[in-house]
Amino acid sequence: MALLLKMVCYRGKRNAIGYDGFWKSGDNDIIVEVKTTDTYSIDLDTIAVYRNRLIEEKKTKIEGSSILLVVGRKDTGGWEAQIRGSKHAWDMRMISIDSLIKLLRLKEDLLDDENTFKHICQILKPLEFTRLDYLIDTIFITGKDAQAIDESSLSNDCNSQSNDESNQELKPAPVNFNSECILHIGKWLDTKLYKRTRTLYDNKEKNIALTCAVSKNHGTDEVPKYWFAFHPHQKESLSKYNTAYVCFGCGSANDIFVFEYHEFISYLNKMWTTENSDKMYWHIQIKVFESGKKCMLLRGDKSHIDVTKNRLNTANEVAKPQAMV
Repeated sequence: MALLLKMVCYRGKRNAIGYDGFWKSGDNDIIVEVKTTDTYSIDLDTIAVYRNRLIEEKKTKIEGSSILLVVGRKDTGGWEAQIRGSKHAWDMRMISIDSLIKLLRLKEDLLDDENTFKHICQILKPLEFTRLDYLIDTIFITGKDAQAIDESSLSNDCNSQSNDESNQELKPAPVNFNSECILHIGKWLDTKLYKRTRTLYDNKEKNIALTCAVSKNHGTDEVPKYWFAFHPHQKESLSKYNTAYVCFGCGSANDIFVFEYHEFISYLNKMWTTENSDKMYWHIQIKVFESGKKCMLLRGDKSHIDVTKNRLNTANEVAKPQAMV
């Protein structure tokens, strides 16, 4: 659950406020109460006291906090009626543990834009839905983010983009070896990395972060070529960290390219891009020459960049590139 919001506490302590959890976020803190059965009625006043004490101790604010009941059963009609008929109807909401886990999986497996997830998390706090625009917006942006173009949709060479449908190659089947890449990169950085969104990872201290995209070989065995997409929201997310990297797994977790964030951003100015009213992203192409001895980051106007030094070949345990020491 700590991946959803910053969790300050989860279980009660003697002589402390008796909430089960206290989740901190930027605009709305959530006091969590966990219930496994609806056999008995809930003492809503007692739960409300937890929030009031946190407000008195200036650990949260009345206009920026709410209560969330996390329940283990789906048949909660009695509890729902109890909340609706009480004075706490505008301070409390309820969610099943199954739905909360689905929300976590949505964050880690489908979404890549942190702002999208922040928008979705607003439904965890009390909202009045006489007007349904917010719910429609949430469905729209969630679907839009989940369908964001990644390497699996880059179906043709950006150097020779064509409007002729007959020249379009079939979209390759997506590959997924990000987790294996993260293990190698974490070992290389000497830190444990945690998944935050579909491609964003950081460490426990939140002072190191990276994005990791993967691609299969779109070239030949003799001259491999790998295609990726890099999105503005990834650029924005990484900019918030003291130390950040942009990483690409090429063909397998045994061949990874690692770029220091500011170094990589300086390369974007001549990258091929896709832009329309809905989205924009940079096309990233890495090509390997001379039996793996030379690696190039391809850009427009033939202003390609030798990135051999950025190659982390885990099979050969290559040392950390000097540029990033």
